[in-house]
Amino acid sequence: MLEETGDSDLYQKRIGRVHVIDSISLVTSSLAGGWLAELTSPRLMYFLSIPFAALSIVFYLRFREPRLHRAGEAIPLRRQLSVTFRTITQRGRLLPIVALTVLTALVLQVVFEFGPLWLVALAVPAILYGPYWAGLMSTFGFAGLLAGRLRMDRPATLGVIAVLSIAASLMLSTSRDFIVVALAQIVLALLVVMAGIYVSRLLHDAVPSTIRAGVASGTSTISWIIFLPFSLVFGVISKHHGVHSAGWMITVTVVLVMVILIRLARRHPETAALEDLPAPALAGAGV
Repeated sequence: MLEETGDSDLYQKRIGRVHVIDSISLVTSSLAGGWLAELTSPRLMYFLSIPFAALSIVFYLRFREPRLHRAGEAIPLRRQLSVTFRTITQRGRLLPIVALTVLTALVLQVVFEFGPLWLVALAVPAILYGPYWAGLMSTFGFAGLLAGRLRMDRPATLGVIAVLSIAASLMLSTSRDFIVVALAQIVLALLVVMAGIYVSRLLHDAVPSTIRAGVASGTSTISWIIFLPFSLVFGVISKHHGVHSAGWMITVTVVLVMVILIRLARRHPETAALEDLPAPALAGAGV
């Protein structure tokens, strides 16, 4: 955004459009894939994905990489990794943003990976899985549309998001109705994607362009590292006590996300819009 437009004010709106395109693709493929699998076979659907994967390579080869992060002096990979690690772990103002990024990614991953377990537990007919999954995938698009229009740093907006998110997560542990559970997952995913877009902007604004990609990748790696033990515990609880009991893990995480989000939003002027520093100054500052 800085390279193409000169500022990052439209970040949420632009990334929202990307989410809309993702959502349209995922919803369409979910419905079409289920219909074609019913007419042919699930195995054929895997082979049909090959042309789309090949087409993505063509677009990747045509992609023009931004150059802003290369404006400064190039530094060795080892020092780049060291600076990135220190930035993630030692920068006081950045730690809440990193924690929130990790937790929102964790909640979203758990809903997408384990959400269908509620359908299994409720013995939902297989025909409903397609529309259910299409509903979940649509959250990317709706969240993308809303993220650029809602001020996530306003107390009223945050209050509504917090109440709805916690209420939706509670439904996963208390309701035995498929419609309620499906709507709860969709609402929770929608709100978490919106929060993730907002936090993504804070993360990108809070670090210099020289290490922005590294910090984002490192944060994503931490999310997956935390997801592994979380998913193991979730699986054990689901096996021995049922998926509704395991749902309390989601509720606790959602509450933690909302607490950090509310505290972070109050400090938004302090955490966003840090000055872009050249690589040598960054390394010399020990950030």
